[in-house]
Amino acid sequence: QPGNVEALTYRGWSKQRKSDPAGAAKDLDAAIDLDPKYPDARVFRAVVFAALEKWDAAAEQLRVFDTLERRR
Repeated sequence: QPGNVEALTYRGWSKQRKSDPAGAAKDLDAAIDLDPKYPDARVFRAVVFAALEKWDAAAEQLRVFDTLERRR
């Protein structure tokens, strides 16, 4: 579902868990484009950046995450 932020986020996370950081990044970036305030996408994107040792980019995702209201 290309317009479903949750589906994109968790597909991206699944790709990261299967050692596909490029595929994960594509899905997570798409999720963030759809809804920049969806916290799960920000955290998972930070993990992908960290796995690629892109520390500043990972830290930026976490900074944004810290500003978001948590959904329950």
